[in-house]
Amino acid sequence: MSEISAERPWSFDFIRRFFPQRTGPVTGQTDIERAPEVLRRDNFALVRGIVSVSERDQLFRFAHDRFVVPRDPGNNLMLYISDETSAGYETTFWLIRSVINRRAAAIASAYFEAVAGTRDFLLPLHQLLIRQFDAAQSRPDLLVPYHQDGAGLPKGFHMINCWTLLYPEECGATSPGLDFLAAPVRSKLATEAQPKSKLYGSLESDYDKLATLSRRYGAVTPSVALGDILMFNELALHRTSIVKPSTMTKSRVSAEIRLVAANARALKERDQTGSAYARVSGNRIEWPFVWQRRDGFVVPIKWAEADLND
Repeated sequence: MSEISAERPWSFDFIRRFFPQRTGPVTGQTDIERAPEVLRRDNFALVRGIVSVSERDQLFRFAHDRFVVPRDPGNNLMLYISDETSAGYETTFWLIRSVINRRAAAIASAYFEAVAGTRDFLLPLHQLLIRQFDAAQSRPDLLVPYHQDGAGLPKGFHMINCWTLLYPEECGATSPGLDFLAAPVRSKLATEAQPKSKLYGSLESDYDKLATLSRRYGAVTPSVALGDILMFNELALHRTSIVKPSTMTKSRVSAEIRLVAANARALKERDQTGSAYARVSGNRIEWPFVWQRRDGFVVPIKWAEADLND
């Protein structure tokens, strides 16, 4: 009998493990040890200083030179971290491996073990994104409204978005960050019948439900610094910050690195659809070192693997 099933379902330990209690205002900020618990409780967790200083500085320079200077809005991350060759594209997966190091993987593994029964996780390559957002150049109808990432995922998937600031030094105050409704929702909300966004209307959560949750729980905009990772699951209600546009004057570049628990449902979807994934198991990561683009999709040609960075 497994450790979980051996516990009485009404016991305090069981309740504390799967429904951890909130003891103060929701801020998201936590340490590495408590991050899985906070992520389950609040749907998001801000963990400081996971990315090493040297890699943080490299990510900053990359974002400045590759996105800020040429005003590149960004897109699929694989295109930006790969070199085109005669065989296709080659990548050392360097940016992903800078962010998903042993500390970040330990949080994800503990979380996925609790909610999905597995410590292994996948990285859907089409869900690896890098974007530049400039509040001065933004159009309100193009902003992503409050939504849940789970709205775009198959049923039975458990996800963590490892949202990582690359440029400038801070977002949430000096540049646009993310707003979260501090509501401990435990299911996907209905989408809005009359969405306002032209591009993201299919993701917009129901306005009436959002208004009720907002009045009851309020919102929080974490201040994220270089080296931090803002982790949130598929149920977290979030949007790009728009509440303080007068102070958010700097452009922001961020990476969205989505992790999916490698449970039976996700593995079945991978095998049935042929979607390309990298994989983390233990302290090892495997990724497509050589890949090709076919009909807009990433097709792995040759694989590589390595130990996770410290």
